[in-house]
Amino acid sequence: MTWNELVKIAEGVGDFSRVVWPRWEMREYQARVAGHVARSVLAGAGLQFAVVFARQSGKDEMLAQLTAYLMNRHRLAGGSILTVNPTYRPQGLIARRRLLDRLGSNIMTGPATSDGHLLRLGRASCGFLSANPVAQARGETATLMLACNEAQEVQSARWDAVFDPMGASASATQVFSGTVWTSSTLLARQMAYLGELERKDGVKRVFKVGWEEVALYVPRYGDQVCARIAQFGRDHPFIRTEYFLEELDAGGGPVRSRPPRPDARPPPAPPLGHTRQGVCAAG
Repeated sequence: MTWNELVKIAEGVGDFSRVVWPRWEMREYQARVAGHVARSVLAGAGLQFAVVFARQSGKDEMLAQLTAYLMNRHRLAGGSILTVNPTYRPQGLIARRRLLDRLGSNIMTGPATSDGHLLRLGRASCGFLSANPVAQARGETATLMLACNEAQEVQSARWDAVFDPMGASASATQVFSGTVWTSSTLLARQMAYLGELERKDGVKRVFKVGWEEVALYVPRYGDQVCARIAQFGRDHPFIRTEYFLEELDAGGGPVRSRPPRPDARPPPAPPLGHTRQGVCAAG
């Protein structure tokens, strides 16, 4: 295959993933979300998106590949991406390391360079910031994309005052991703707001990928989730939020600042099995 043929195939983010990172090729649900975000960035539309995946189903990998794709597309023209995490250490460093790995294994570009909290690919850059209240984060600008990962852990007031203005001058596309907790989080606020806009104009802005959809692509993932449901019960706060993507105060459950991790519970529900359709059924 010639270089020009590779370039043409990799124009879309999903195809780019398949050609450049066959080992980590995006699943359909990852490519679907990344495609919507990429189109907004490339068109300069400045849309906002809310992205919620079931636990350990590839959200962070999707964000890393999307960022690498956008940096590749803008390595000559230039542009800046900012990724905000609740903490810089370890969350920001983990995201930075993943992006550096993907850029380093990119057969279509030269190597990325590191400059403190910034990674650069040609004239494109991605910076990693902490939303911790004591972190010094002001002064940065996002011209392409402004992402808030694990947005349920970021204070709404801090986001509005410190980070949201960073994308204003260039109308950068914004992505809020994470896990549902309660209706009082920044992520929940954005999901509600963007869901209302979506109902008005039909433009897809809110993406929720539950464990059943993930299990269609990774059957062993479904087996694991079914085992946890059998062990802890369908109504355990961790199961509801992390796998079924349900806000705790939406179904009469206890409201906490953060859902508890699975721990000791009464006797588990009957054993469950996993089917190819991603559904737990009596075994």
